[in-house]
Amino acid sequence: MSDALLEQAIRSHPFTRGLRPDHVARLQKAAQMVQYSSGDKVFETGDPADRFYLIRSGVIELAVASNNPPRAVQTLSEGTVLGWSWAFDRQKWQFDAKAITPIRAIEVDGAALLKECELDHEFGYLLMRRLAEVMADRLHAVRKEVRT
Repeated sequence: MSDALLEQAIRSHPFTRGLRPDHVARLQKAAQMVQYSSGDKVFETGDPADRFYLIRSGVIELAVASNNPPRAVQTLSEGTVLGWSWAFDRQKWQFDAKAITPIRAIEVDGAALLKECELDHEFGYLLMRRLAEVMADRLHAVRKEVRT
């Protein structure tokens, strides 16, 4: 995919709405397009968390690997964000993620993005605020699932 198409894909994702062009460029430096087939594991609990995804199309199931089989807690689809563990010291996935349908996504390298955040603290602050919203959404989904 060309740089222009990747930039447009990043700009059009809800997670990046309102970011300045220079912030989009910082994100783009760490990004690439990826695809997963239905049934593919995107990541598993406990594996190293070194990236996150801006979902462009498809459905991903998040599950807690506490029992066999894992217990689904949330499904993610177009316009959502998958992964936040990369941003913290523990850097291990907290959920299993599996493609339910074919997935098209923008994969962002966590280490490269953290370097960009160090170079531009305003960008880092905006990114972390947005990730905090993702974490709050996951927590709400897990609470809801535990109650049922």
